[in-house]
Amino acid sequence: MPLNAEARRARATLAAERRHRPDADTAALEAEFLAALERSRQDETINALLAIAPDLTPEQKAKLRPVFTVGAWGPAPQAGAVR
Repeated sequence: MPLNAEARRARATLAAERRHRPDADTAALEAEFLAALERSRQDETINALLAIAPDLTPEQKAKLRPVFTVGAWGPAPQAGAVR
């Protein structure tokens, strides 16, 4: 399975640490790599589902367009603001 850039970077960091500091504790780097690997697997699963999903109808696209349009609902609320 191909890894995304984040997982490749985490794997390389872990390998470099093990190579240059064999006695170092790499538990945190291992956990970071495993988390990145899981996110990479999730990305692959999502991409596989999207590949087999049917295209949206024009009506569905029209309903979703405002959700993904920047500024469609006005400015973003400020932190701590209550609407």
